[in-house]
Formats: sequence, C-alpha cells, structure tokens
Amino acid sequence: MLRYYQFPKEEPEKTMRIENDSELFEQVMSKWEVGALSFLSEDIDLYEKPPPYNSIIMYPLFRSEDLVSVYIGYNKVPSTPLDASIFGEHEIDLLNKVSDLLAPLFLRKREGKLDEGQWTFEDLLKSNQRILLEHIGDEIERAKRYHHGFTLTLFKINGLEDLFKRDYQEGLNLVNELSLGIRKKVRKTDYFSWIETDLFGVLSLESYQRIEFLENRLNEFIADVLKNKELLDPNEFYPTSSYALFPGSSDTPGELINEVKAKL
Repeated sequence: MLRYYQFPKEEPEKTMRIENDSELFEQVMSKWEVGALSFLSEDIDLYEKPPPYNSIIMYPLFRSEDLVSVYIGYNKVPSTPLDASIFGEHEIDLLNKVSDLLAPLFLRKREGKLDEGQWTFEDLLKSNQRILLEHIGDEIERAKRYHHGFTLTLFKINGLEDLFKRDYQEGLNLVNELSLGIRKKVRKTDYFSWIETDLFGVLSLESYQRIEFLENRLNEFIADVLKNKELLDPNEFYPTSSYALFPGSSDTPGELINEVKAKL
C-alpha cells in the first residue's frame, strides 16, 4: 500500500491517517476502481463562502495473489468538491499507463530482484516521452482538422544530469521541486512533463505571444530555484529553453521534438 507524500509522523495525526488509509483501502478493494471523495476541515470558518473542501483520490495500482498496491492522495484542495465523475476516459487512460509502468517494479521487488541500484526513473522517463508523443500526435490531428496551432517548449536544466551522477537522491529532490513549481505556473490546458534526465516539456494551445511570456516566466522560476541551492554552482546549473510552432516546419511528433532540441 502506498501513502501520500508528507505522511504525518506525529500523533494523533499519524494514527488517524493510518485508520483512514485502512478504511479507504478497503473501499478501493471492494470495487477495485478509481474513486474520489471530499470533506470539510474541522477548523472551517463558517463565515467563509464557499468553504474550502479537502479531497482524496484513490486509485488501485496493482494486485496479484500475494501483493496489493493502492494509491491514496490526500489534501487536494479543488475549487469545487471532487467525486468519481472527475475521471473521464483520458484521466483513466493516464492512470492505467502509470499502473502498467509500476506493475513490473512491484513484481521485481516482491521477487527480490530489485536492489537499490536498479530502482531508477528510466522507465518512467520513457513512459513520459511516449505519452508526450501521443499528446503531440493528437494535437496535430486536431490542428489539421480545426485549423488551429499549438506550441511545444522544452526546458533544459544544464548541470542536472551531472547532479544525478553525483547524488541521485538530490537530483530527484530538485526535479520534484521544479515539477511542482512549473505545474503551478502553466495553465490547466497545458501539458507538462519531465521527459529526460535534464529536460522538461510543455505542450501549449495558447497563442504565440503568450508562449514567449510563459517561457520567460518559467526560466526565471527555474533560475531562482537553482540560485537558492547554495551547493549548486550557478555557472554550471542554469536553464535554457526553446520552442517550435505547429503548423511549421515539422510534420510529426518526433520531428517537432527534434526541431526544438536542435535549438537548445
């Protein structure tokens, strides 16, 4: 069973979360399907309109004869309460791809074939690349059908690949911090993904003028994060970026990505 990041370590929150996890786990096991529910905080201000809801997302990841894994994500604070209706065909497809990616890792761990050196994100990055290519392919078809355009922007974090070689965990921590921050700065209609060790991609349906603004804003954010890491040399760790438009000189998802890479 997997628990959400920042699981409480102090009582009574720890015991309460474990009890809640057990109840939610049984709920997922009974139906073996994705679910969501919302609740109000105990310290709610009755004069606040509307009150903020906390939401929980539950997803069954993997099940075999002797191993079961369920994802439970707490403390989502949406603008409106969540329920299972938020999961459409696209969302379920993405979750299923995550499950397909993790299942072999669970099996290898159970069979004792997974040591620390083997637990890497190479498979995750390959999956992220494949999903991005699929998204680009879908947008190319829509662009041809409805005569609109889109933009692919890549952000390269110079020095990040070397950091992973020196300190793998510190590299992951930096990727997590960058990913969380970038997701807050792109629009809901944008698709963002970590696709290579030192490379992030943003697929945007917005106008050409906005892309320059978004590119500059994300570069500033990335540079600020790197600057605040006192152990990172600013001459070694810095962002570079570039973008390509569709329709343009590229006709396929792979060509579009290579076009942007060539400009980095």
